[in-house]
This record gives sequence, structure tokens and C-alpha cells, in this order.
Amino acid sequence: MEKEFLNQRYKLFACCIPVKGYYRSGIVDINRHKIHIIPHSLFYIIKRYKSKAFSEILKNFNEDETAILIEYLDFLKKNEIVFPVHKEEINRFPTLPLHWDFPSNCSNAILDLGIKSNSNYINCLSQLNKINCFHLQIRLLDIIEIPKIHDMLTHASSLSFHTIQLIIDYRVANSEDFFKDLMKQYWKLSKIEVFNAPMNKFSPVVEPVTLVIFHERKSLNITQCGNIDQRYFSIEMNHFTEAQHFNTCLNRKLCIDENGEVKNCPSMSRNFGHIDNVDLKDIISNPDFTGIWSIRKDDIDVCKDCEFRYVCTDCRCFIKDLDNIYSQPAKCKYNPYIAKWEGEQDYITVEKWREENPTWEKGIKRYPLVKNPQKIDGE
Repeated sequence: MEKEFLNQRYKLFACCIPVKGYYRSGIVDINRHKIHIIPHSLFYIIKRYKSKAFSEILKNFNEDETAILIEYLDFLKKNEIVFPVHKEEINRFPTLPLHWDFPSNCSNAILDLGIKSNSNYINCLSQLNKINCFHLQIRLLDIIEIPKIHDMLTHASSLSFHTIQLIIDYRVANSEDFFKDLMKQYWKLSKIEVFNAPMNKFSPVVEPVTLVIFHERKSLNITQCGNIDQRYFSIEMNHFTEAQHFNTCLNRKLCIDENGEVKNCPSMSRNFGHIDNVDLKDIISNPDFTGIWSIRKDDIDVCKDCEFRYVCTDCRCFIKDLDNIYSQPAKCKYNPYIAKWEGEQDYITVEKWREENPTWEKGIKRYPLVKNPQKIDGE
């Protein structure tokens, strides 16, 4: 090998962050919204030999492994995960800080409304405005009269919300153009999801900022949330950093169900009083309400062993063991111990795999060099 090649050093781009799973590891590229799947051996090399000259790394491996090390380096360079750097420049490129904060104690809220709702939506919106809620999702569970919808959106648009999402029944207007016009009329509307539609369709209104999504799904109910799927992965800075410290579904979240009861999530049974009788300022400072915000993926059984844990959503309502708040989401179909999704060849459940591998908690002790790191598009 040429001397120049052997002496070259490489440094990881700050936006490319290694994450270790049980069976395999990954590199999350936050800027490009991608996940690169890598063997543990490459994860180990990155973490232990960062910014070392290639010749220094080779000293720790035998000659037969040299070809694999070169393959690893080619993979990292090709996908722009690393860049060449001189020894004296290494400290000029700090790692990305992974702290997270938000300028409000309520980043998002869900407001459920139906024909039988016994709460005043004006009061609901007013209280959410007072606690500086940034993002609001209004879910209309029944067919609501069009004038009332306009009144509601007009009032909500005048308040502090930065964005508003609307979930609504197609039969409200039976017209695709109605929902697109609604999006154009209220500039704070970022997305409208229409259920009970005659088609499944994505209709950008102001691409890529606003969108109307039509679903053939016939109804909207509280049992439909909590799904864990690659389609819902969020590979971006805010989600990744929040996941280091908080629950990515429930943190700074508040819900008012169709009965006017204040909850962490519409699907949860526990409530903290009726919106007409409580002050949301008191609710979001109540440790009983906020305690669930801090349950991270690193605290949750199975999830803590998954290479996707910082880009995945989470659910503390539908869990496998109702007596353990740190139990795996019940609707997760991924087994990180074999790196397979339900439906893939040789997939088995986590429970069955653990039965067959009683010493699994001892983890992986060796990091043999393995060929062919993978790149998958995580968008």
C-alpha cells in the first residue's frame, strides 16, 4: 500500500452518528435522512480508532482482515460518512451536541371533537393558547357542520399555534376540492387527513409544505395509534436528539378527548380532570402527568437493544406487559435480536427467540470483521 494512503486519517461527519444494536449497528445520517446498517466490527472500529491513521488501525488486525478494513473505509468514503483530515486539524471538528430543549412545556396537543362532545372547543383552544402550545391536531370524530369547522379554524388560526393539522371525515363535504380549498384558506394548516374517502391519495397543495391525504379507512378510533413501522421513522435532528432524553411520542404532549378529559394520550384511560374544571398550566406542571415524558427508548425493554431506537416512535399505551410501563410496544413487529421484521424469512418473535437463547442478556462479546456494510434509505 502507498505510504500516503496508510498515513491518511479520517473523521466522522458530525451529522453521522453510530448507534449500536444487539445484532447489528447503524450509522444515522441526520442531514441526509438515511440509516447505514453496519456490522458491530465497524461500529467498534469507529468508536475505538476514531481519527487514527489507517496504518495504526491495521496494527490491530491480521493480514487476512486488511481487505475487509479497506472495504469498510471505501464504504464510509463512498457514502460521505467520513472525510480526510490532518492530525493537527482533528480537534477543529467537534462532535454534535445531542442536548434537546423546547421553548414551551407543551410542544403539541390533540383535540378530539365529536357531536356528543361535552367540552367547549373555544375554552379548549384558549387554554392551549395560554400554555403556548406550538402544534395542534384537531380530530373531528363525527360529521361536523361546515360553518362550525370554519369557525373553529378561524379561531384557532388567530391564536399562538404555529401549525394546525386536521383529521376529518370525507362525508363532511364529499368533495376533494373542499379540503384543498380549506388548506389554502387557513395558512396555519400544514396537513389535512381525510378518512372514509373513496380513494387513497396524496395531494400536495403547496409542495412540500402542505398536504391533503385521503384514506379509504372507514373510521377514526383510539385503537389505531401505537403502530411501529419503518414508514414512521423520523430521521432528523429534533427527533434524534429528543430521543436521547425523552419519550418521542408523549414528551410535552397533551390531549383533550371528546369527553373533555385531559390525558397524556387519547388512547389512555387515565385522565387528569375535565377541561372545564382544570387549568392546563397546573396539569403540565403536575409530576404525575409529566413523569411519562422522560421514558426513553434506552429505558424500554427490547427497544434499548434496537439499532433504530433513536429514529423510531414509541407508545406507552399499547404495550406487551400492562404491569410494566417499560414494556416493549405491543404493535412493534421488529425483532432486533435477529434483525428481521415480521413477514421476513426466518422471523420469530422476541419472546420465542429469548426462550431459545436463555443467555441472551450476556450480549455479544466478540466483534469479528464482517463484509458488506449496507446502506438503506430511511426516509
